[in-house]
Amino acid sequence: MSVSLSYGTAKDEVKELFFDAWTTGLSASPVVFKKINTNAAYVPEIDWHNVEERELNDNGKHWCRFNMYNNVRYQQTLGNYNTVFESLGIVVARLFLSKSSYTTEQHNLLAEICESAFTKTRTQSCVWFRNATIVDLPPTENYFRCDVTAEYIYDAIVN
Repeated sequence: MSVSLSYGTAKDEVKELFFDAWTTGLSASPVVFKKINTNAAYVPEIDWHNVEERELNDNGKHWCRFNMYNNVRYQQTLGNYNTVFESLGIVVARLFLSKSSYTTEQHNLLAEICESAFTKTRTQSCVWFRNATIVDLPPTENYFRCDVTAEYIYDAIVN
């Protein structure tokens, strides 16, 4: 790794990378998302971890929950000043696909957009990704679900 950064900076950069991939992927797609009852078009939203901005209980729309989990840190340097840790974790984009307006085309598109955010890429300050995976989950009463996961790694400096 070439740049040391804090957890907060790493988290912000990963979220920005994901948001850019999400908005770019959706705007470039010919797939239109429509709520079944009103036939009104919409853009699937992202529910960011620890951000309580809105209600996502609208069962007629698809949406995504984004989470990052720091799993482990390995100390890379000796001493007590400017100690560098290699930080590893998992990012999870969980898709909630409304059963009332579900299509396989929409499912595949959203999963592939999420996966592409973490394939052959890194953030500006060198958070790297590997092993991006799409996993279909058991459905709930109102949603089909899918997890897109990727491991991430970066160097963190602790003063």
